[in-house]
This record gives sequence, structure tokens and C-alpha cells, in this order.
Amino acid sequence: MRTLLLGILATLSACDPSDSSNDTSTTQPGETGSPSLETTDLCPDYDALPLEELLANPGPGGFLLDGASGSFISSDFGQLAGEQGFRAAHTGGWIFIPFDDSFSRPTGRVVWSQDGVQWEGEGTVEVDYEALHIQVESLLLSADGSTELELSACLAPVTGDTIIQLEGDTASIDGTLGGLTTAQVERIHEERPEVTRLSMGYVPGSTDDHANMQTGRLVRAYGWSTAVVDSGTIASGGVDLFCAGFGRSVGEGAQLGVHSWSDGVHDATDYPEDHHAHQAQLEYHSEMLGDELGPAFYWFTIYAAPADGIHWMTEAEIDSYGLESEG
Repeated sequence: MRTLLLGILATLSACDPSDSSNDTSTTQPGETGSPSLETTDLCPDYDALPLEELLANPGPGGFLLDGASGSFISSDFGQLAGEQGFRAAHTGGWIFIPFDDSFSRPTGRVVWSQDGVQWEGEGTVEVDYEALHIQVESLLLSADGSTELELSACLAPVTGDTIIQLEGDTASIDGTLGGLTTAQVERIHEERPEVTRLSMGYVPGSTDDHANMQTGRLVRAYGWSTAVVDSGTIASGGVDLFCAGFGRSVGEGAQLGVHSWSDGVHDATDYPEDHHAHQAQLEYHSEMLGDELGPAFYWFTIYAAPADGIHWMTEAEIDSYGLESEG
């Protein structure tokens, strides 16, 4: 689902790391000392990973639960019982870290789910520019409060689960776009400069529009073309990234799906057309498709379907907005 939720990295990058008012450590009332966080080895160092491992989706991090280690599979921004926060999936369940109303720092509460059973606890949650560290001395089973678990975890604050394969001048991508995709595209350009084409198979959307627009601008700056493979499916943020191609082609039987974005409360169409909420997307589409077709295509997408729906574009619509281009 396409949203305009601010990513954790975007929030933190606006802060001055030398400013103590931006300290994101969270200590709960009544604590007599925060437990030390010894979770650095659980965090992936994307810069240090070999290219092949980065492109294979290393996952956002790992955890120790009662001394047993595990890995997170994917992460995104979402809601739980009306609270907004950061969540990550693991085998058999998920973890949810609520953030405050301004979405600038964690509250310190942690919700853990495993095989349909839910635990909750409060502990130390720290965010720096590369990692989200969690340590909870006791997670209590919400049903009866009698079962306790200890948790240490570390998450890289990026989203997306894209996998990219390289062959010759082509990078073939599948999965949900996010900050991971940005890191992958940057590294491909650095280490495999012969790559000039992004081939899209199944790309259903993005978890973070701001990161996705950054990826799109990189694709355009690198002069890459984009292509949807025969019978491929791209939607939402996937279409936005496709538009970044210096040249663009749509394979036979491919589907391009568009819809409105949502900020979690309102759809894009709830805001007047002169509202600042539209500005970032209007600027992006103008860069990619031109000053006339770009805004026209943006308005088309948000009115074509609500955020919880999808409109599959016809060939005539694809042609009318110039989505296919020889570059």
C-alpha cells in the first residue's frame, strides 16, 4: 500500500546528532538503570555486505529471544490498535514498536507475536542513524501475564524486501520497494557500472514513498532504462519507479496498477489540489514525465482508485500519459 509516512531515516536525518535534544533513547518511568544494549552484531551492515548478499535481501536484522537467535524477514511502517509504529516480520510472527504522535521517537513499548500468541513489554528502545535497538527484560503474555520472555533485537531502519538479480547490463527486480532498494541500486551503480537497465517482474508497491522517490531519482541520474517483463505486474510505487526510466517499455500481457496514496487517515483525494501534501509527488512526476504529463499522470493515479483499491491501466491510458518511451 502506497503511503506518505515519513521513514525513520528521513526523520533522523533532519536531526543534528550533536544536539542532545534529539536523543532518541527511551527510559521508562521507575527504571533504576537501563540494560546495556549488546545487539550490534544482530544488525546488518549493508555497507560491509558483499553485493550478492545485499541484492538477495539480507533482511532488516536479527533478535535474541530467551537466548535463541532468529532473523527478521521484512520491515515496514504500520498501525496496531490505532497506534503508529515500526514493525518487522519474523518466522511465525512479528514485532511492533510504537512511536509517539509526531513519529519522531519510540515510546519504549514493544509488542511481540509468535504463532498467534502476543506478548507485551516495556524496555529500552534506541534509534541511531543506522540501527533500531530493542532490549526488553520481560515480555508478558497478554492473556494471563504469567509467561515471561527476554528480548534483544536490532533492526536496520530501512524498509522493503526487494531481491535483484544481475545479468549483463540488466538488473531484474522483484518485491516491495523501500530503503533497501535504494541501497541496492546505489551499490549496483558503484560496483557494476555496466548495468543500464532495470527489469521489473512482480513489484506490488513501496513501503516508503520518500525512499522510493529517492530510488527513482537515482535510476534517472544513472541513465537507466526501465522495463516491465512480459506478464509482469507492477503497482503503486512500482509504477512510480518505472516512470524514472530514461527509456521505458511494457511487455506483452504486463499489468500496471495505480491508486491513491493514504497518510493513514486520509486518502490523497481528501486534500484540495493546492494542498502541500501533493507537492512531493507532483515534483517527482514532473521530473520523470515532464511538466505537463507528470502532473496529469499524478492526478490520474489518485482519482483512478482509492488507497485500498487498484486500477489496472489500459493500453490507451499507458499511451496517453507517455509511460512508454524510447528515451
